[in-house]
Formats: sequence, C-alpha cells, structure tokens
Amino acid sequence: MAEFDFEVQHHPGKLHGYVDTVSPTLQQLTVQDNQLYLVEHVGVDVLGLFPHTEARNHYILVVMDYFTKWAEAYMVPEQSVSSVRWVTVQSGGSVTIPCSYDKTYQQQVKYWCRGRDWSSCSPKVRTVSPKISNEMSISDNPTKPVFTVTINNLKSEDSGYYWCGVEISGGSAVGTPVYLSVTEGSPELSVDKQEMTGVEGDSVSVQCHSEYYYSLSWCRMGGSCITRSSGLDGRPVLIRVDRVKKVFIVTMRGLERKDTGWYWCDDNGYQQIPVHITVSQRTATKTSAERKY
Repeated sequence: MAEFDFEVQHHPGKLHGYVDTVSPTLQQLTVQDNQLYLVEHVGVDVLGLFPHTEARNHYILVVMDYFTKWAEAYMVPEQSVSSVRWVTVQSGGSVTIPCSYDKTYQQQVKYWCRGRDWSSCSPKVRTVSPKISNEMSISDNPTKPVFTVTINNLKSEDSGYYWCGVEISGGSAVGTPVYLSVTEGSPELSVDKQEMTGVEGDSVSVQCHSEYYYSLSWCRMGGSCITRSSGLDGRPVLIRVDRVKKVFIVTMRGLERKDTGWYWCDDNGYQQIPVHITVSQRTATKTSAERKY
C-alpha cells in the first residue's frame, strides 16, 4: 500500500443529518423493530481533502447511526456541489430541493439520483430530459448557479438517500447527498409554503413549524445563518417565536432584488426545509394629478 504525507482537514458540522421521529423505549424494541428504528438518528460528517483515488475521489463521507454506533464511510469526489442535508415531508405532499454548484459547471449536465452509495446511485432525472413524469422534474438556473428538483405525490417508499449530481469531463461527476424522509404524520420541521414572494422595499415573513422551534436558525444558501434578530448578509432580519403554536417566525425587511434566492429553516444542523424567496421590482404608481396629463 502506498504511503502519503498529508494533512487531514476535519470540518465538523459540514454535513450533518438528524431525524428522531420515533423515540421508543428499549423495552419496546425487538429485532424486527430495529429494522424500523435504525438510522432514525444519524450523524454525518466529511473528512478531507485527501490525495485523489483512481476514481478521482478526494473526500470521505462518514455516517454513524447513534442507536447502534454503527459507522460507514463513502468516498466522494469533492464539495463543489451543496444542498440541504435532511428534509422531511408528509406523505402525499411535494418538495423542491435546491442544489448549488460551482460556476465552472454552468454548462454541464445536472441530475438527481437515488442510492446510499454515490458511485452506484441510480439517476432519476437529468437536465437533458428535465421532466420524466408529473411526479419528478429538474430545472437549472446557471446564472445563480442552482438547479432544483421537484418531487410530487411523495410516498413512504420514496424515503432514502439521494444525490445532487453534476457531470464533468472524462465521464466523472461531483455531487452531494440529501436524505429525504417521507412520514405519515406531520414533519418535525415544515413551512407553510416553499415559495414566497415580495416587493422591493417591503417585507416577507416565513413561518417555520417545529417542536424544536427554540433551536431553529435561518440560513441563506451559500451564506450564513442567524438564530436571533440581526443582519443576514446585509439584510435586516427580525426573528420571533410563538411558543404556543411552536412557530419560528422570520421577517426580512427592506427587500432588494438581490435578496431573491434560496433560504432554509435549520434545526441546529440536523434537518432543514428550503424556502425560495422572489423579490420583484416595485412598479411606479401615478398620482391623480399625473393621470390628468
């Protein structure tokens, strides 16, 4: 085995997923139950940058199940593609997942694939054939640069690992994992609408519903996160909580066109729900005196 001199750069929290939808006591668990409750509560992290392998992988994605302490590791190419890490949706509903990528990949084919292992995940939809059915579609916006995947009429069997992928030269690809959990009951983290609109100079409010409303934060894709009223990437943001309704309320004030983009409610890095905000230009209104002329 070849030996290398290299430094391991550890980035805690770079990738993290958590879901604790079921909390049974140990007395309630059986071997059959274990098959249901395993991987309900997991930690995800990335190690790297390492010398590349023959498959051009530079990073190691580590996943650990907190219940059994079982850990698995997967080689991944790079982190030039990013997205949310864990999204929970109610059965029968729909979700749109945003995937951002490096500007050098603006002209490349983007895709969405399913599978725990990056090297063998099965492509579901690609930008060269953006809609395979009414239940799944993909759309690319190279100017952002972000591509989105929309999945409708979700079922419990749709739960699992997916990947945002970008094809690059030489037949290789880069990607990042997203875990999608489809539940029969209400999700632990949800919003009223994933698509919000506002007008320049006005405000827009997003309500994030969660049992853990007190630990939520508001993040901008590719930017920073805040947990209390302050500025987010130069935009004044008011945050308040409704303890009775268990709602984390975000109000972005003094909107500008540049605020258009993807954001998400984040449960302490464990799971997220993305929200797209579109800020339109304010149209001039004429006064009654002006209308006479």
